[in-house]
Amino acid sequence: MASPLCVPSGATGNLGVSTPFGCLPFGGNAGPATPMITVLVNWSVGLAAGVALLTLIYASFQIVTAAGDAKRVQAGRELVTASIGGLILVVMGIVILNFLGVSVLGLDALGFKI
Repeated sequence: MASPLCVPSGATGNLGVSTPFGCLPFGGNAGPATPMITVLVNWSVGLAAGVALLTLIYASFQIVTAAGDAKRVQAGRELVTASIGGLILVVMGIVILNFLGVSVLGLDALGFKI
């Protein structure tokens, strides 16, 4: 059986966990789990932005192909509003995490990078 541990590219002594998405660093013997947290936050923000983009494209297509149907145009507008609102929530969440984590709690000294 293969070991679930791996060495992430560019890592200096840190170990990682082998996943279908690649090697996720977790610190291992060399330090805390901050690299894994950073990777997971970056992946989740990228996933949220991708979903928002796909939703915006779908809503735009829905509005363009409505052919004058007021209900479909309204549904498209509501979907555009919801996807932009979700994207704003994700961005504000990152801003709040940075403010609280770095400015208030001083977690940047521990190596957290969001």
